[in-house]
Amino acid sequence: MNFIQFVAPLIGGYWFLWKWNYTKFVVKEDSGYHLFFKSSIAGMFFLMLANALTFSVNIAVDFFNFETVSSFLNEINALIPSGFDPASILAMMIGILSPYILNKRFSSNKNLTRAAVDRGNYLFLMTQEAFDKSVMMEVTLNSGKVYIGPPISEMPFESKYLQLVPYLSGYRENETKKLIVSRRNTERIKSILDAKPVGVDQALLRNLRIIVPTKDIASARLFDPEVYEKLDPSDS
Repeated sequence: MNFIQFVAPLIGGYWFLWKWNYTKFVVKEDSGYHLFFKSSIAGMFFLMLANALTFSVNIAVDFFNFETVSSFLNEINALIPSGFDPASILAMMIGILSPYILNKRFSSNKNLTRAAVDRGNYLFLMTQEAFDKSVMMEVTLNSGKVYIGPPISEMPFESKYLQLVPYLSGYRENETKKLIVSRRNTERIKSILDAKPVGVDQALLRNLRIIVPTKDIASARLFDPEVYEKLDPSDS
């Protein structure tokens, strides 16, 4: 197999892994050589499939003497540049087109959740839940600082940052780790949003947001203000 014959299936394998819902969320976090290896495996599979298809079609055409089909295949082969193997081109086309067919049976959201569980990315799952349910998150940093508020958008699977609006903020005591709320911005933020026309809430929230690197997060959980007030009435 020459270089050109290898590259075409490799492109098909790479495109397939990058676009198929079952694999695309995982390969985005793969290192370069891991992705190259997986793309090569997928490309070789498509090449074997393409060779099997072309062999079967040629046998069927010769056996049944399909002159029209034979002429059509010859015209297609004439269009392929010199040095390219028809099976390699077919392998690339299978890799490029098959994800769009398979994705009709493989839900993007379901496989995104599966990929997050497989990678242990529970912060992503919690952020998705908080955003979908419009509830707040409590995020404790390694420094002991605490921010409480809703995420302003869905968190990309591979994101290294968390964006939220700090309705409440505070810290955890060094010895007891008890949450101390030192600043309450809830009413201020609500008054700002209520004073603005409908449709600009997201833009305002982006201006009020804080961006926290996920590497600095010690713990996170969903936050229910009513439950917190009942458990810690002294802090209200």
